[in-house]
Amino acid sequence: MSLNKVIPSLRILLGSILIAILAACSTGFQTNTGLQPNAVHDNRAENRAAWIRQVQAQITPLVQIPHGMMGNPEVRLRVRLLPTMEVASIQMIQSSGTPAYDDAACHAVWEAKNFPPLPVGANFNDGYRVFTMTFHPR
Repeated sequence: MSLNKVIPSLRILLGSILIAILAACSTGFQTNTGLQPNAVHDNRAENRAAWIRQVQAQITPLVQIPHGMMGNPEVRLRVRLLPTMEVASIQMIQSSGTPAYDDAACHAVWEAKNFPPLPVGANFNDGYRVFTMTFHPR
């Protein structure tokens, strides 16, 4: 086997090892004091919140605001994803009071299609399968 074929394989292997090490280092362990359970929980909650904000930022521009809409009402949606990161269902848990805006928010979620990948080390069942999103027209 030539060296030209071995080097790319070694780079991939080393990259995978480095990613695994970095993921292990970000789990909340401290070398002097042991495991900090709250730090692990906070990190997971923080990662989940950041991921939901990323999803929200992707979907918000897709919401078509109805012509002549007054005020800044809020619509809250519960979104359920498939493991493929496709939308399985949307449930409105709070209407904005404007059916056209509610429909526009739901339609935008369906149209988003490509949700961002989960954070490294995240478990799909830890708040990523089902989550709530809030939309305001302004």
